[in-house]
Formats: sequence, C-alpha cells, structure tokens
Amino acid sequence: GVIKIAKKAQVDLSEFVEIAQSETLKLRDLVGKVFTLHSVREVSTGSIVGEITVDGEEHEAWLDGARVKPAVQAMHDNGDLPRENLTIARLDSYGEPFVILDSSVTGKN
Repeated sequence: GVIKIAKKAQVDLSEFVEIAQSETLKLRDLVGKVFTLHSVREVSTGSIVGEITVDGEEHEAWLDGARVKPAVQAMHDNGDLPRENLTIARLDSYGEPFVILDSSVTGKN
C-alpha cells in the first residue's frame, strides 16, 4: 500500500509541475511582440499572470518585473483591460530591464 500511495503522489506532482510550466510565457518571450492583454490575476506567490493573445494564440504570461507589474496592475485597476497593441521592450539599463508599452506609440500613430 505504501508504495502505491507514493507512486500516486509522484504522478500528481509531476502533472502539477507540467501544468505550471506549460506555455507560460516570460517577459523576454514577449520582447518585440504585439499582444492583447485580456485579464490578469495574482497567484499565491504574488506574481501576476496575464491571459494574452500573441500571434493569434492564447497564452498565459508572467507579467512580473519592477516596471511591468505596477503598470499591468494599474491597467486592471483602471478598467483598461482588455487592451490591444501592447508590447514588451527591453531597456539597456541596470536593474529591471523590461517595460510594457503601447506598440502604436512607435508604430503608425
């Protein structure tokens, strides 16, 4: 019985890890991409996970970072979601390198 229980727990854990890691994009994955941010939620660790559409596909993305997280929280708090034409840019600076921007600012506007 003991072996069976241990084996079962192991399987469940690996499934959990797989779900947690599956296709959750990081900020670096979104640099230079234009995406729509549909909604955000805070997970138990305090990280922000966003539901986004990028390249026509729906994904979840970690939207953490000293500059990105407060910007995303402000969009949420102000009722600005869903929001289209967002992009992540990498700054050449020390500390937090990522910012979230409106891609239309550097585009056709």
